Amino acid sequence: MVEEQLKNFDMRWNDEDLFFLQLRAKAAAATMASTALCLLMVLCAVSMPVLPDSAVWCLRLHCEAEGRFVHPENCDQYVDCIPKGKLFEAHIGSCRGAVFNEDLMKCLNPGKDTNCTVHDRHARALPMDPNYDFMCEDIQSGFFCLSCKTLVNCVNGRAYMDDCGAGHTCDMRDTFGGGVCYPNSPEICQCQNKRELLPDPYSPQAYLECRAGNLEPNVEFCKKDMVFKAEDLMCQYPVGYVECTKHGIFPNPNDCTEYYKCMPVAQGLIQYTFSCTCGFLFNDLTGKCEDPCSYQPEEFTCKAEGRFPDEYNCHKFYLCITDSSSDSGYHLSHQSCPQHSFWKPGQIEGTGSCQVSTDNTECLKLQMPKCTVPVGRNCTDTPYVTSGGECIQGSPNCLCDSSTGYLFCEEGYTFDGETCVPTGITTAAF
Repeated sequence: MVEEQLKNFDMRWNDEDLFFLQLRAKAAAATMASTALCLLMVLCAVSMPVLPDSAVWCLRLHCEAEGRFVHPENCDQYVDCIPKGKLFEAHIGSCRGAVFNEDLMKCLNPGKDTNCTVHDRHARALPMDPNYDFMCEDIQSGFFCLSCKTLVNCVNGRAYMDDCGAGHTCDMRDTFGGGVCYPNSPEICQCQNKRELLPDPYSPQAYLECRAGNLEPNVEFCKKDMVFKAEDLMCQYPVGYVECTKHGIFPNPNDCTEYYKCMPVAQGLIQYTFSCTCGFLFNDLTGKCEDPCSYQPEEFTCKAEGRFPDEYNCHKFYLCITDSSSDSGYHLSHQSCPQHSFWKPGQIEGTGSCQVSTDNTECLKLQMPKCTVPVGRNCTDTPYVTSGGECIQGSPNCLCDSSTGYLFCEEGYTFDGETCVPTGITTAAF
């Protein structure tokens, strides 16, 4: 083809000139082939595909066996040889400034006598997450599974995260010296082609969301301090907290500033926790964070002599006796009826008696919120903790200025009449 182009270009060239032009054309073609080969090697170094024996192998990374090996060129990198069909696929990892020890299959600090030079250019860098450094406290270096879809590489006490791609889940394997993203293993991390929630074998805080028609699990984590309860298929606090038995909003019996929402998901209920701010407590009767002084019953005061019912406890009553030495003019005492009896008011105000009842069908009382005014606060001196504002106390992304008691949406959010939503978005858009 080159000869035809040259002859067509100028028929006056002699044979000698044509010979030298052919040599130059072949040299140029060889240069282009060399450049293409170099480009292929660069691409291989990035993507690391497994090629057949007749092809060019990338930087000698020809995986002949499964396992984790030191990089043949860079001692601060390692190569994971993962099965792919009948061959193996090479994945390069970085030790993030440490040196890979092939015997221990870990990234360790380089010794004084090592000839290893740490390179500035690393393989694909994993993001560091200080929230999981606790996993590396006891064993400073090594590979672990945080969940079915997350691998952790501990390097000198720091945790580096790696998400396993589609078709791969984290598996603890001796041939890799610990955790590795492995194809379709272990079986306990695989979905069964149906909609269900499954516990994650590696983390009590994680669970697998499986969908019908999909074998790939979606890993979700419970909120801080909560664990996934496999028998009830829900996130819960370990001990002492309300259990989700039905959909709804419930108070935390141990902390009046917290409340729970039990939300249905797949085949169970998931428990989420929320916090009231600015001195508000959760009112279990209204399902909202409120100032406890605003929902507490008025303190009973004597206005006449007699016995008066306790509207919030039908087993008790108030006794008022005239007392000139008292500022109110009365002596007040709060008294209880005997066991299995209740206070039944008489037809005349200030009269009544304790009546025996086995089923309490006649016992009428008003409900009172479980969370009362905390010790140390006087509702007369500090009747309000907040002064209102642009959002509803306790709603998501609604903050409170503790110095003024003013409620406002946090930066980037706007109140839409119901809750704080991202600026420029309305609830109708969801």
